[in-house]
Amino acid sequence: MRHRHSSNIAKYDFTNRFNFIKGNFKLSKVPIPYYMFSMPLSNVANDLTLVADLNEISSELYDVNNVFQRNIDTNRVEKDIVKGYLNNFEKIKFFNPITIAFIPIENKKVVKEYEELDLPNEILNLTFDDGTNDKLVEEYDITKNLSNIILFERKDSELGQITWDRKTVKAIAVDGQHRLYALKKFVADRPDFKDVLIPIIAIVFDDFQDRTLTEYLREIFIDINKNAKPVSKTRNILLDDREIASILTKDMIKSDTKNEEGNENSLNPEILDWQSDNPKPDGSFQLTTVMLLHRIFSELYLQNKELTTSNSFDPEAIEKFTNMVNRKFDIDKLIQDKNLDVITISKHAQDIIDNGQTFSLNTKHNQLILESFRKKYKPIIYKIYTQLEPYKSFVQIAKEEKIFEKGNPLNEYIRLPLGEKRELFIKNHNDSISDGTNNGNKINIKEIESKFNNIKNDNLLFNMIGQVAVFKIVEKQLFKSFDSDSSLEDFINAINFINTKNNFFYKFYKLDSKRFLWDSLATSKKGERISATNTSIDNISNILMLLFISYRIFKIEKYPIENYEKIIIGEVDKLGDEKSPENTYVRSLCTKIINRLQMERKNLDDSKDDNELNALAKSDLLKLIKILSGIIIE
Repeated sequence: MRHRHSSNIAKYDFTNRFNFIKGNFKLSKVPIPYYMFSMPLSNVANDLTLVADLNEISSELYDVNNVFQRNIDTNRVEKDIVKGYLNNFEKIKFFNPITIAFIPIENKKVVKEYEELDLPNEILNLTFDDGTNDKLVEEYDITKNLSNIILFERKDSELGQITWDRKTVKAIAVDGQHRLYALKKFVADRPDFKDVLIPIIAIVFDDFQDRTLTEYLREIFIDINKNAKPVSKTRNILLDDREIASILTKDMIKSDTKNEEGNENSLNPEILDWQSDNPKPDGSFQLTTVMLLHRIFSELYLQNKELTTSNSFDPEAIEKFTNMVNRKFDIDKLIQDKNLDVITISKHAQDIIDNGQTFSLNTKHNQLILESFRKKYKPIIYKIYTQLEPYKSFVQIAKEEKIFEKGNPLNEYIRLPLGEKRELFIKNHNDSISDGTNNGNKINIKEIESKFNNIKNDNLLFNMIGQVAVFKIVEKQLFKSFDSDSSLEDFINAINFINTKNNFFYKFYKLDSKRFLWDSLATSKKGERISATNTSIDNISNILMLLFISYRIFKIEKYPIENYEKIIIGEVDKLGDEKSPENTYVRSLCTKIINRLQMERKNLDDSKDDNELNALAKSDLLKLIKILSGIIIE
């Protein structure tokens, strides 16, 4: 904790002093001092701050990595809590304590840790807004000034007083946002209740070790809220510094608080849904979502092997998890090659198992995983989202419309919470906002949304299952069979080529005059809705892979289409080298697609026997191949 002299007391605006009982939560290596007191409802309304209000105070807290609380559902709070609960005077009511933490702000930034300031003599004559002065300071043995949080304490007692400067310190609710919002609304309409006392627990850190105030608050929040159902899953992902999938998801999002290396190959938050728990990128400005990225990392990169509270003590699960981590990220090899003073994951796991303890990776392990991820996987993921069509065109429009430029009104609009605040913003600007220049030009938000919607336009690759299918190829299939560098470029070129030629990935793409290609493969029979299943993901993934191999064969290796067709109908076993992984993979893919098409045919017509259905399925696949080859060869 740093020490410096305090500034002129005249600049301060202290709250009333509140009598507290002090406690110390000593169940970890970092004890957390806390102070329990009560505040009149009027002080709660005036002296405590909603996290959403910090957006106007500190740009750092606006960043998604530092969001401490979920967005407030104002309609629900006002209807259910204020009107339905607080204003129902026949009902017995009680709120559990609101947990607050103090955030000192300096130059519109959150300080990294509290500073121990001198207590100037002038404070002895300071008059508080409750009409009292500070003569009672003589009755206390210890007076602390931690970044303008003043604590009056006695050596032989846990009783004391606390006050803080409203100008430089924000008291935010790390637990109880909805309750705080409701109380503020309630007392604004019913000032006759302003003296009702509300229970408060305040956390004041005094030992920062190697972490910042923001990091401590994030961990406190996640521990308090992770198992509470109302808490957003997306928020938990963004706040979780322990789960690997969450760490990787956060690292994919560009952040003002990360250094240049950390932001390299990161996606701009303006084109991600980081507010809702919807895994589907349904919004006009949404390229992908936090929930979808998390699913991709959990299922494809980590193979659903992350430990949970239910199996983190199971030796078999621990062994599978550590093997997966080493296989994917080479952590033990990194430790040995760099001669790091860090226990290997394998040894760490064995020690945990031998002692019958619960397993978790330590901070150093997570840092090494992040280092490996940034080198091995992150550039590939970023390349897919910025160079593969239709994502490439989406990002290009975002750049053209200056969505990523801070200070641009469109950027301001997109960063607002979904719902009420955006609607108010539109209303105040009469549907049009400045284009960010000084020439008075206006842009219509609806028109810009339509540009993005035209690109998305029922394209399966923009759907959740389409994105998972793409990354399933990239992670599980593409690089097993071919040289990774050239294959990634070929894969991107193949998809981009077919996207520029027609609407192949449009969910109503015709296979023939009567039927759509994606019927029963990725949509309902009539293509009316997306079938969000693993089977649909597999089907899209198989056809994408078939497209990729078709591109290689027709465009790069220049094989005639007749040879390729023979593979499909099973008349020959090889194309070039009979041991080529391409040949084996083509036959495997074709078999899977034929089986699926055969099932589809059976659903449409039960009167045909298996041989007829198989012949029709092969015919359908041949039509598909001709479509692919026709597009590629033309």
